[in-house]
Amino acid sequence: MRQVCCRAHGGPEVLRVEEAPRPEPGEGEVLVEVDAVGVALPMVRLTRRADVPLPHVPGGDVAGRVAAAGPGVTGVRIGERVAALAFTGAYAEYVTVPAAFVFPLPDEVDGASG
Repeated sequence: MRQVCCRAHGGPEVLRVEEAPRPEPGEGEVLVEVDAVGVALPMVRLTRRADVPLPHVPGGDVAGRVAAAGPGVTGVRIGERVAALAFTGAYAEYVTVPAAFVFPLPDEVDGASG
């Protein structure tokens, strides 16, 4: 899968698209196939902070479809459209998120504008 990663601290010039293994959801996690990612100023600023461990894949809020669910997860269906909060790592084709932060996305809301 592709992800946007920074391997050095700095501005947008440190962001690179790279290949990475698709993550697997762990206990209590959901794997989301990403359709849209929110780009908020706090996420952008993280690339400049020396206290953020590298490599770092930024990204927080995400819309997409459930691709898989880890052990102990109930209440989501594979293929279901969702909005979710991934505290990091959402600038990627797939991201794992805690199931508690995954919410159904109504059909009338499209992932890119919702």
